[in-house]
Amino acid sequence: MRKIKRMMFIFLFISVFLITSVQSSVPADGYGCLDNKIKNRGCNLLSTEEKVFSVLSTGECEEELLKNSEKNNSCWSRPGNTCDVKLTSQAYLALDEQGGVNEKIVKWISSKNKTADDIQWYLQINAPRNTNCSINTSSDNDYKIQIKNKEKIKEKSISPGSSPFSVSSEGYSIRIDKNYYNKDFSVSCDENFKASFLFEYDNSIYVSDITKFGSKNSPLELKVKSLSFNNYEETLWASIALRKGGKSISPFLPYLIVKEKENSEYIP
Repeated sequence: MRKIKRMMFIFLFISVFLITSVQSSVPADGYGCLDNKIKNRGCNLLSTEEKVFSVLSTGECEEELLKNSEKNNSCWSRPGNTCDVKLTSQAYLALDEQGGVNEKIVKWISSKNKTADDIQWYLQINAPRNTNCSINTSSDNDYKIQIKNKEKIKEKSISPGSSPFSVSSEGYSIRIDKNYYNKDFSVSCDENFKASFLFEYDNSIYVSDITKFGSKNSPLELKVKSLSFNNYEETLWASIALRKGGKSISPFLPYLIVKEKENSEYIP
């Protein structure tokens, strides 16, 4: 049996553990170790990661950290590798503390996101009985449904395999194909209606906090925003940096929430 979870706590939860993650990234004895390395070796001989945490913890080595950047001060890499999302996010946070950041870093981090397609999304439409609705995409094939008794959904007309939408096995929501995440679509009905999203992972259903209301015969624009980076740790650090940079991290929250238990080592 699938469990249903509501995400009313989501922003508070994310805020707390993102802030705590930054504050606890350097152990107490690590500050002294870094300070000794700076005094004994100088900033130039520190690794990029050591420079990041030196700037974050002591305010030293900022100039040397900037010299290690690539692509016109927009990203950082480890030796022998290309620019790294986690390291770049950490560098951004360190430099932000010293007022030495630029918008190019945030843009570079944002450009490396990808679709979180291991989460299954559903559209839920609440409307009076016998309401007819159409889900419209950029193609010519509209997906037509009817809301029946107790808001059960009946599929009305669609060519097989030609739509990214289908009625879920329970019959009360519309399954969205993963290839259609992060793409625009609209819903129109012949009565007023409410549209919301659910998402599923590991046999648990989560209720998204996104709810929109549509008027009779007026298209309502919608989009499933489901994003992550290459792994949980990378997504966590990038989300911290993006939020610090004033960007919305809402598209990353479902991934961070559903994957939390299997990545508990990254959560303080």
